[in-house]
Amino acid sequence: MADVQRAEAAAPQIVRREDYVPPAWLVPDVALEFDLDPAETRVHARLRVTRNGTGPLVLDSGGQTPLSVRVDGEPAVWRQEGEQLVLDLSGDAHLVETECAISPETNTQ
Repeated sequence: MADVQRAEAAAPQIVRREDYVPPAWLVPDVALEFDLDPAETRVHARLRVTRNGTGPLVLDSGGQTPLSVRVDGEPAVWRQEGEQLVLDLSGDAHLVETECAISPETNTQ
C-alpha cells in the first residue's frame, strides 16, 4: 500500500454572523468540464452570474493557474489578487468562462 502524506489541517477561518456580507454576485448555474491528466488537469468552467450588490466578481483560484477568461464570449480583462481571480463587470448578468490548470500532485485542497 502506498504511503500517503497528509498536510497539516489549517485552522478554520472564523466567520461571525455580524461580519457576514452578502456576495456581490450570485452564481445560479455552473458547468464544469475536466480534462484529467496526472501531470496537469485542465478545468473548463461556465458560470452564469447575476449581480447581487456592488463590487467585482471574485473567484477563489487557490492551487489553480488561470489560462483564459472570457465574459459573454469575449476575452476578458482580469487580475489575480493573491489566491483570487477578480473581474470588474459592468452589467447585471454575464456568462463567465474560465480555463485553469491544476497540478494533481500538488493540489491538496
